[in-house]
Amino acid sequence: MAISSEKELDGIEPDGLFISAEKIAKDFTLFSGDEEFVISRHVEGLLSEDDVDGSLSSIADMSVDEYIASTVQAAEDPSRPAVREILKSFNARIIRELSQGAFYSAEMEVDFGDSFRRIGVIGQDRTSNNGAWMPDQHDMACEAAHKFAEMGLPIVCLMDTPGADAGEAANTNNQAHSISRLIAVLANVNVPTVGVIIGIGYSGGAIPMANSNILLSVRDGIFNTIQPKGLASIARKYNLSWQECAKAVGVAPVELYRQGCIDGVIDYTPSDRGDKQQNLLRAVVSSIKSIELSVGKFVKKNPDLARHYASSIDRYLEPSERLASIQKATNMMAPNSPTSHPNLFGITYRYMRYLTARKRLNSMTKGNYGRLAGEEVPEGDLAGRIDREKKYVFTEWLENPDQVVYEDQLLKPWKNYVSKKEALSSERGTIATFVFGEPQENFDKAKAELCFTVSFFLYSRWKVGAQNNFASLIQYLQDEKTTPSRTEPPSLKKITLLDVILNEDIREDCLIAFQNILIFDFVYDHVTNNLASIAEEANSTKSLSKDAVRTLQADALQGALKTFNRLGLGDGGKEGISAEALKEQFDAWLQFFITHPSRGSLLASVEEWKTIGHPQTSDVLFVIITFFFEKLLPEYFKSEQSDTKYKGIINPARIGRRKDFWNRLTMAYHDLLIQDLLRKEKRKGNKGSERFLEHFVDNFVEMNEDLISANPVNFPGFRISIEQAMEKGVTPCGVITGIGDFKIGSDRQRVGLVVSNVAFQAGAFDMAAAAKFCSLLVACAQQKLPVVCFISSGGMQTKEGAAALFSMAVVNDRITRFVRDNDLPIIAFGFGDCTGGAQASFVTHPLVQTYYFSGTNMPFAGQMVVPSYLPATSTLSNYLYLVSGSMQGLVKNPFAETLDDDLRLIDRSIPVPVATVESVVSRALEGYVSQELNKQAGLERIDARELMQPVKRTLIHARGCTAVKLIRIAQQRGIEVVLVASDPDMDSVPVAMLGENDRVVCIGGNTSDESYLNANSVIRVAEYEGVDSLHPGIGFLAENSQFANLCLNHGVNFIGPSVYSMETMGNKSNAINTALKLNVPVVPGSHGILTTADRAAKVAIDIGYPVLIKAVHGGGGKGIQVVENPDDIHSFFHKVSAEAKSAFGNGDIYLEKFITKLRHIEV
Repeated sequence: MAISSEKELDGIEPDGLFISAEKIAKDFTLFSGDEEFVISRHVEGLLSEDDVDGSLSSIADMSVDEYIASTVQAAEDPSRPAVREILKSFNARIIRELSQGAFYSAEMEVDFGDSFRRIGVIGQDRTSNNGAWMPDQHDMACEAAHKFAEMGLPIVCLMDTPGADAGEAANTNNQAHSISRLIAVLANVNVPTVGVIIGIGYSGGAIPMANSNILLSVRDGIFNTIQPKGLASIARKYNLSWQECAKAVGVAPVELYRQGCIDGVIDYTPSDRGDKQQNLLRAVVSSIKSIELSVGKFVKKNPDLARHYASSIDRYLEPSERLASIQKATNMMAPNSPTSHPNLFGITYRYMRYLTARKRLNSMTKGNYGRLAGEEVPEGDLAGRIDREKKYVFTEWLENPDQVVYEDQLLKPWKNYVSKKEALSSERGTIATFVFGEPQENFDKAKAELCFTVSFFLYSRWKVGAQNNFASLIQYLQDEKTTPSRTEPPSLKKITLLDVILNEDIREDCLIAFQNILIFDFVYDHVTNNLASIAEEANSTKSLSKDAVRTLQADALQGALKTFNRLGLGDGGKEGISAEALKEQFDAWLQFFITHPSRGSLLASVEEWKTIGHPQTSDVLFVIITFFFEKLLPEYFKSEQSDTKYKGIINPARIGRRKDFWNRLTMAYHDLLIQDLLRKEKRKGNKGSERFLEHFVDNFVEMNEDLISANPVNFPGFRISIEQAMEKGVTPCGVITGIGDFKIGSDRQRVGLVVSNVAFQAGAFDMAAAAKFCSLLVACAQQKLPVVCFISSGGMQTKEGAAALFSMAVVNDRITRFVRDNDLPIIAFGFGDCTGGAQASFVTHPLVQTYYFSGTNMPFAGQMVVPSYLPATSTLSNYLYLVSGSMQGLVKNPFAETLDDDLRLIDRSIPVPVATVESVVSRALEGYVSQELNKQAGLERIDARELMQPVKRTLIHARGCTAVKLIRIAQQRGIEVVLVASDPDMDSVPVAMLGENDRVVCIGGNTSDESYLNANSVIRVAEYEGVDSLHPGIGFLAENSQFANLCLNHGVNFIGPSVYSMETMGNKSNAINTALKLNVPVVPGSHGILTTADRAAKVAIDIGYPVLIKAVHGGGGKGIQVVENPDDIHSFFHKVSAEAKSAFGNGDIYLEKFITKLRHIEV
């Protein structure tokens, strides 16, 4: 079979401007040798070269902390003015503006000196979500840019963002795709663009707007690939703090200017007053004028522009079938009329914008590498900095310990201890002893309770700092020479917690209690970090076996004891207490703890702050950890010490305000198992570039194989990584590019190839990779070859500094021009870890045909830099495949044959592919752009009638009197009951009615929204408990046809109307029409949805007042209104519609006659 697209391409010449752009970009003579085209030299309001040199000199003399204070802290100051406040200095007339969360745009009329002109402004508003945009806000920016460009308005982009939102919701809704689209749209607009960093400009949130004809920064702005605090994660092996990394990279505007990342520094900060306050406006206005001045001269000297313009007109008038197909399949906002088609100057703005971004990239060849000076890794101060911070926190507590009298939690046990101590000296008769107890025994209990309470008080007070502070406190107490004990405690009004701890009668007991609570913390963290070991059993059986509990507890304790003794926290901190003795000591404490009456509330408080301390772990798993310590461990110990049977059922009775708990718990279990599976796949190491080329390509010829990262900012340790790669024969560059014959069955198709070089820096996309990509596209345009990419990338190469961000913009723009101007396809396959800049710049480009291997981890930002939990449903290609617009399709992983089966064993509903790489490439090269999701092995559909069997075990989804009635009837008929209940309802009458064979399952929450309305959690409980049916009760989900359908799809008989009946009669408008069709009399009215108030007024006149305006979905007194006066019809119409939209998600309404006297009869 021959690839049919070759004939179509025969008549298409490569675009001349596309070819020449790379040549111009390589030698940069246009920008460095010809001052006529250095646009920024005409910009006003900037720091002079002398001012820049002076600032650089000052920076060089700063300490690391001084540097951070003057750069990062100033830019990140929460009180810093936001975009709207800053724009007030323009004194401009605002024509129209839009503010939606962190998104802001405005059309405004500005004084240009010789005239007033309109400009378009797009900005990030730090007052909402810190300026981080969600996908819909990136889409708003696309719409705004497109609208401004259509009106011919220059666009000013004001950056102030910590980066695009990288949380669960953003990832699930195609965040990377929305960023890629915005980069493409702003790169493609046919008007001058000016970017200004007015605060912080980090990561993918900044680069779409930084890709401007001119990029400037205010004096105290900051610009970098990621948030500076994230730099520590990539330099931790060299003991470098993020502060040291930030200073080494250089994030100050004057440094960025010298590096060529920005075109100038505006002599302005938001706090400036006087003449400098106008410098921002002067810089923006003069930048637009400077761009417009240069574009005319540029057109004169570059005849290729006119030829390209003529070709673009031809392509617009007569697009090829392939181009038309791609345009239809994307949302790139191509011109839809001759009026909106860019003119010659518009094309030149776009072209010059690309060249500006391209000149910021810096790479080098292997031949030049040897002539670089050597580099030494600076001696890092991370460990010292952390140690100083820890000592400071503990010293602060020592100097200001808690006052006992102000802490009820401490005051009560202290007073009890004092009382019991005083009772030791008094004689007590037989009767008194019988009533009040043995004095010594009472004293021992009071002391034990006091020490236990003090330890847990400090544990909850110090939270994430508990390990360090307890370790310091233990060492402090072990040094009795420096810190002697205290004999007489101060008065109750003056006594501090430190006085209590140093009391000679309590000191040793407190020391042991602190050792035990520290070991408990180690054990708790060990359990948290090893949940994957029990996830499969817990998910499949909803219980933990005795062996599982024993193993988990033993492993956790062993790890804790090793850590404990490694820190020297045993006897005097010298030889260390023996492991066996420490184990016996902790076992005794654990026995005391698990029988303590307050263990539930204590564990709940620990759970609350541990959740915050482990942001990348699902919060629902902490409910299970609490349940492990509160219920399973006591049950385990009790069974070990007696004949009590161990059951190990996981059924927490206190869940808290966690919506959709059981469904999210299942997802969390799945995540742990999926992560473990993917880690095992990764360890096989079978996804190197050589493997891809060997499997898919013949006759591969590599291009630019000697092009490598230039290490432009000398990031600490990066040179060592480059040299180590070269010693191993690995090219220090993020990709390998070349041309070869792609194997499609017995046929071969000549293609350009881009393969991630995962052997170097996990395939991080660097500036050399961008240069290689651009060079390959030129070669493919000349030879009329399509391009196939296999991409796995940890993101942009952060170690190259801020300039690396422009790799995204450059590659994104070249893809647009390659596909549109040369009519050639690009097919990209994401695999492994496909995240960050590579994902957001070209894998998800609107004009790229995007596919992912099964099992690909594809978030916008990797988990390492995202301080929140990302479930697999928001990151894994198999789940995201179901999200509209996420990809053209999912393909089998050719190097992991059992992966799909293994994924299905974890989650039987997970989508798996049937398509292969070869079949996708064959179809794509034939000119087709897939508009449909490829078929997947789905779940077998269930016939509702087959589920209508005798009921043996049913789930009752109701509360109150409804639940009572249903439980009574079920018990009368010998039906086992599974009742779901919210946290407050766990002590209700229906729960008390349950028999020995019945079960109650807590679904958490205090409100219906947090509990009974979470359909997925109810279904999960039904599956866990093995019920054959579900009664929905009254209200809640009882009238929800989607819930009824969900029950059927999971093999649970829904006791109620059929899905068809609910869909037909649940909508009041449909119900009326159904009745009319069956000749059933109905109340006079509109008999259908009314779309306008005028139409409602006409119907009301026809049937006569009074009338009822009613929502088609409604209940509970919402979405209904009596109208007695024609004057009120319009206002009430809009009121009811808005109320229905808010309450039921549907604002459709209808109208009927209000019947003043009626009888209500239920059948």
